[in-house]
Amino acid sequence: MIAKPLALMVALATLAACASTDHGTRTAGQKPSNLQSTEASMWYQMEDFEKSLRHSGRVIDDPALQARISDLACTLSGAHCADLRVYIIREPSFNASMAPNGMMLVHSGLLLRAETIDEVAFVLGHEFGHFLENHSLEQYAAMRNANITGAVVGSLLAGAGGGAFSSIGYVAGFSSAFAFSREQELEADRLGLEFTQAAGLDPAGAAAIWKNLYSEMEATSNRRKAKDLNRNGMFDTHPMIQERVRFLDSTIVSPPQSNDQRRQYRELIRPHLKDWLLDTVAGEDYGASLALSERMLRQGEDIGILQYARARIFLMRGETDDKAQAESALLISIGAADAPAEAYRELAAIQRDKSDMANAALNLRVYLEKAPDAADRALVEAQIIDLEDTIQ
Repeated sequence: MIAKPLALMVALATLAACASTDHGTRTAGQKPSNLQSTEASMWYQMEDFEKSLRHSGRVIDDPALQARISDLACTLSGAHCADLRVYIIREPSFNASMAPNGMMLVHSGLLLRAETIDEVAFVLGHEFGHFLENHSLEQYAAMRNANITGAVVGSLLAGAGGGAFSSIGYVAGFSSAFAFSREQELEADRLGLEFTQAAGLDPAGAAAIWKNLYSEMEATSNRRKAKDLNRNGMFDTHPMIQERVRFLDSTIVSPPQSNDQRRQYRELIRPHLKDWLLDTVAGEDYGASLALSERMLRQGEDIGILQYARARIFLMRGETDDKAQAESALLISIGAADAPAEAYRELAAIQRDKSDMANAALNLRVYLEKAPDAADRALVEAQIIDLEDTIQ
C-alpha cells in the first residue's frame, strides 16, 4: 500500500483464518471459499463499507475522470478487471489502496501530485500487485502467528459499531499494525512496473512520482508529520524510498516523460485543480504545499489558480513578509486568464489594509462580476460602499 489514511480498508480486510503466511496468487473472480471464516466475515463488512462510501458525498462526481481512471485500472489488471471497482475520493493525502474484495480507493491527493497518467498507472499497478499477491492477508497471518492481533481485531470490530465512516478515524490509529513489509512493498513496486509496461505505458513515471513526493516531504514545515510519514505511511524510512527509486531507476530504460504527456494529464484534472490545491493548503503544511505548487508552476500552465493557491499559503502562514509575497502572487494571478474570482477578493483585503481604498473597491467589484452568486455577496457589497465612502 502506498499510504494508509483510510486504514479501515486495510485493517478490516486483512483478516484471515489461515495460519500459513503464504496465500499464493489470487485468481480472477476469487472469493472466500469458507463463508464462516473470519476472512469472509470481513469481506462482507467491506461490502457494507463500500455501500456507505457510495452515499458519503466523498466520491468525486466527474464521469470523464472516473472513466479514465477506471479504464486505466482495468487495463492494468487484465483478467481481474471485473473484480475491481474504483472510487475517486476527495481526500488530500497522497494515497491509493485496495481491499481484498476488489474495492480500490484513489485519493485526489494522489491525482493532484501526479504529472502524467503513467505515474498514476504505476501507483494503481502497485496497489493491484498487493491485491494479486494477497499481501494484506499474508500480513495478517504473520501477525496472528506472532500473537499480536487479538486486541487489535477486537477493538476494530467494536469501533465499527457506529457505521463504516464513523469508525475511520478510530481505526486509523491501528494502521501501522498492518503496514506491509519492505519485501512486499518492493514486490508490489516490481509488479506495478511490469503492469505499467505491459499496458504500453511509460514506466519512467514509476521513479518520477517517488522522487517528486520525496522532494515534497523534504520541504515539509511540519517535522512531526515527516516523522509520522516515515514511520507509518509511504516512507517507512528515508532509505526505503531511496531504495525504491534506485530499483526503479535501474529497471527503467525508456526516455523521460514528455511535456505533451504532462499537458494531457493536467487537462484531465484541471476541473478540480483549485479545490484539490486548497484542500492541501488547508492541511497547514506550508513548506510541502509551496513545494508542490512551485513544481506545478514549472509546467507553465494554470498560473492564475496556482498563484492564488500560493497566496493562500502565505496568508495562512503569516510569517514576516508573507503578506507582501501573497500580494505579489495575487497580482500575478489576476493577470492570468484562469484567475479565480477569490483572488480579487483576497487582493482587495490586502489593499484595504494598505489604505488603497480605490483599488480595493475596484477588485471587490471584479470579484462580484466573476462570482455573481457568491455566498458573501451582501457582505462584499457593504464593504464596497464603505470603501467608496472613504474615497469621497
